[in-house]
Formats: sequence, structure tokens, C-alpha cells
Amino acid sequence: MWRVYFDPGPDGTRSFENLASFEQGEPVAVYNVREFATADAVTDFVLARNDHVLIVSTPFTFKGVTVDFKNVAPRLTGLGHSRFPEPDPNPQPIPTNEPPFQS
Repeated sequence: MWRVYFDPGPDGTRSFENLASFEQGEPVAVYNVREFATADAVTDFVLARNDHVLIVSTPFTFKGVTVDFKNVAPRLTGLGHSRFPEPDPNPQPIPTNEPPFQS
């Protein structure tokens, strides 16, 4: 799920240390998202793609203009790329004897 919030007067307090701060404002759209990623271990490159399909939207007005995501963006596509991060010096073991890894 991917949620879109509308805040006509952000106060600058949002931060990645407090992820809930990004959910301030009025929820105006909810998308169902499927993400696909391709990793190339030789070049340390990752390509991510995602498809968004609108589930629900609520019209909102900003500076006299009313927007409804069902009319503007009923479907979205996202693309992203990155390099692999440095190896974790203390990796967490994968529990291969527990679901869903056991099969």
C-alpha cells in the first residue's frame, strides 16, 4: 500500500527519524503497489520498478484548484536505481528452518 497525504501548510518537522511524521495531513489517495527488483552482483547495481493502482481517492482543494487522483493518476509507475551498499559487518542470519524459507 502507498498512501498520499495532503498538508496545505507543512511546518518543516517531518524527518526520517520519525516516519509517522510523513503521515501528517489529510489522506487523499491510497494505491496498491507491486514492486519488482533486479540485482546485478557483477556491477553492484539494483534496478527497482513498481506499479501503482489507485484503490481510493478523496478530492482536495489547494489555492482554488480541486484535485482528485482518480482523474489525474489512476495508475502510476515508479523507477529507481542504486548501487549495493557496503556489506554489513554484523549480518543478521536468515532463519532457513522457518517459514517461508524452509521450503
